Amino acid sequence: MRLGKRLGKRVFAVPRKKPSNSFGKRSTRFKSLESDKEHWTACDEGVYVGYRRGKTKSVWYVRRYVGAGKYEQAVIGLADDHQDPDGEDVLTFFQAQTRAKERAAASAAETKPLPKRHGYTVRDAVAGYMTHYRAVSGKQTDEVQRLFDRDVVTTLGGIALKDLVRSDLVQWRNNLIRQRPRNRAGRPVEYDLPATELKRRRKATAQRKWTILRAALNHAFASGEVSSDAVWRSIKPIQGIDAPPPTRILTAKECRLVTSKLPNDFRPIAEATYLTGAAFKELRETVVEDYMPESGHLRIFNTKRRARLVPLTEEGLRLFDAQTAGKAGSKHIFTDANGEPWNKSTQSRRMRKASAAAKILPTVTLTQLRDAYGSLLLNNGVSLEVVSKAMGHASTDTTKKHYAHLLQGTVDKAIREGLPDLGISSSGTVRRLR
Repeated sequence: MRLGKRLGKRVFAVPRKKPSNSFGKRSTRFKSLESDKEHWTACDEGVYVGYRRGKTKSVWYVRRYVGAGKYEQAVIGLADDHQDPDGEDVLTFFQAQTRAKERAAASAAETKPLPKRHGYTVRDAVAGYMTHYRAVSGKQTDEVQRLFDRDVVTTLGGIALKDLVRSDLVQWRNNLIRQRPRNRAGRPVEYDLPATELKRRRKATAQRKWTILRAALNHAFASGEVSSDAVWRSIKPIQGIDAPPPTRILTAKECRLVTSKLPNDFRPIAEATYLTGAAFKELRETVVEDYMPESGHLRIFNTKRRARLVPLTEEGLRLFDAQTAGKAGSKHIFTDANGEPWNKSTQSRRMRKASAAAKILPTVTLTQLRDAYGSLLLNNGVSLEVVSKAMGHASTDTTKKHYAHLLQGTVDKAIREGLPDLGISSSGTVRRLR
């Protein structure tokens, strides 16, 4: 404590605040503290103020030492990086210190965990879920975090779960449907699509984001942070959002032609897409030890890390032999010219150029090469169950939905070839109009 102002004969004590060269000013924080990471500084014995800067918001934390090498941590407010402080929700560094001490002292006095401001909020639920998600899954963490930061925390973050009502969530989802499409940088983009197809895509995107938010809310309920999940459990999925089946199926000749026009470093992963039916993301993550030449299989993991074994043809074995030769078991099978794994944004430009060189329009995508795998197998009489398992579909219903038009052709052919004649003779005077 230090002496403050003297009023008459009374002297008022003013709490001492710990200065910090890195934390004190927002301009300094932007220069010296790395974004998307937590930074900590002590403000009292066993009490620390934390800071984390994101693209659209920055957050203050308090952490208190509780003994036995353990800490407890909670959010105490937003930092004044992107908006002016108000002393309540948006805090300066010195205001954050004061609040951190107050909350730590209250927690210590009652021997309880750090209390949540305004109760356990959607923001708290998101933070808790992301900690769990990184530990358990580790997949697509950047994309999920970006979704929460941009679409959830900015609108629903301050609402306590106990105060959350159904209309809040339904309105949030409806607003996502009405939004213009945006790219990953948050900038609006235009698509040359029919209005009905554009709306279907917006609904599908809103449903996907709602599914992720619901997972965070369910995690909070499972963790005991809220007494009931009835509010979000009552919200039904959006109907009519399934993508229409592909209207164009590539022939084997077209697949060979377009892959032959690809650059040497990208061609193998495109060829593997056709030969395995695996998605681009699945193939990007395969490592040498996933290739099993003795049994003739490639092990593929989906986004939930569930594995399936895809049988390889002789051509597939030759491809993977060449791609894995001389590589350690932990190395990625498919890499670019610099030896780096492919990322999600590397296919469009290469496929567009290859399609133009092959004179195949519109542009062929890797998804269409994957579709060709399934369609050619079905057309050659491979059973639906086998194709569904090889492609990693959740059930044969997914395969039926996607390849229904091909299945009808298979049914037509089987019936016309298998049904014996009744002996009805043709009339020489009756002819079908054409």
